[in-house]
Amino acid sequence: MDTLLSSCYQFIESCIFKCVLTVNKKQNDPLKGVTLSHMKLYSFLTGPDDEAFCKRVSEKLNNGWQLYGSPSLTFNGKTVIAGQAVVKEVEGEYHQTINLKSM
Repeated sequence: MDTLLSSCYQFIESCIFKCVLTVNKKQNDPLKGVTLSHMKLYSFLTGPDDEAFCKRVSEKLNNGWQLYGSPSLTFNGKTVIAGQAVVKEVEGEYHQTINLKSM
């Protein structure tokens, strides 16, 4: 069972849950008469429920990300693991090579 929990923790920690949700929203700019494309970015932060995790979430919030849903907590047999989804809307078109860490 410890091996399974450890594997799950590593899976989450490796940020495989990071994904990008794309919503191409067209907005008309009345000043320029052009259509802007926007995309929504999604990231799921995980880690031990400690100060370092809170700082990672705070950093995202201070870089324009917003909390999405409630935080989640689980226990891996040794530590409490926290998770928090965040979203951010930015201009541009989504592409597979987008780097979420640079956003």
